[in-house]
Amino acid sequence: MPTLWTPDGERNVERETPAAEPAATPPSAAGHSAPQPDPGGSPMSSADLKAQAEQMGIDLDSLSPEERAQAEAAVAEMAETRARLAETPAAEVIANHLMGFYELGAIHLSRQPPAFEDAALAIDALRAVLERLGDRLGEAGSVLNQAQSQIQMAFVQVKDQHSAGAGSPAEGAETPTEEPPAADGA
Repeated sequence: MPTLWTPDGERNVERETPAAEPAATPPSAAGHSAPQPDPGGSPMSSADLKAQAEQMGIDLDSLSPEERAQAEAAVAEMAETRARLAETPAAEVIANHLMGFYELGAIHLSRQPPAFEDAALAIDALRAVLERLGDRLGEAGSVLNQAQSQIQMAFVQVKDQHSAGAGSPAEGAETPTEEPPAADGA
């Protein structure tokens, strides 16, 4: 069963099978619909696969049988992933991405020598999104705010250690800002 990482732990994201399956997906107002996999797990129809592949710029008819099978599998997997993602609350997906910013900052801080500029960018991105969204992330927001504080403290500690060891300020090191960076680059 596929899962999505959230600050509260792993969360199963597999869709529940509805009691009654619709006979067909009605076309949208534009006259076409994005083919969706059957929630019960059965494969997409050949026509749906072909339409989905065409939307991705793939002409299935021009491929060898092996290439076609690979393309069909990729298209079906993409449609299934999109369907599962559509069932997941946006706040959970965004929180997951924000933890990615946190991890990216930590990775750059752990490099030898630390990549302070890249770490600061990741930390500032985390801060900017958290400030903009406020409490809209629910419980994950408080966990992410704590994570932001921790990574900012770690940045300062690593920067201080690196500066003390090198005997001079680290090159290209900017402390993650409390305010957005100035437009003039200062």
